[in-house]
Amino acid sequence: MELGLFDLPGVRLGMLLMPRGSYRKERLEKEGDGRVYAVFAGRLSIQTCDGARPRRTLVVSPGSPVVLDTPGSYHVTADQHSVGVRGVRCV
Repeated sequence: MELGLFDLPGVRLGMLLMPRGSYRKERLEKEGDGRVYAVFAGRLSIQTCDGARPRRTLVVSPGSPVVLDTPGSYHVTADQHSVGVRGVRCV
């Protein structure tokens, strides 16, 4: 679940609440789009889902945010109950 915190031209920031085991899919369509995930509690795993490149796993934990800026598909999974923020840059 995401609760909107604020919307500015080109940027949205929302509070992210994900129970353990929940997931969401992200798709970055073009160069310049971006997502930022930062958690205050819990842990998220982000996997690349494109068949053209090897699957990679990124881990988001408190103190280590992850920035997605490469076009493609991503699968975000909550490894633990997680609370954080999700930022979206739309160009």
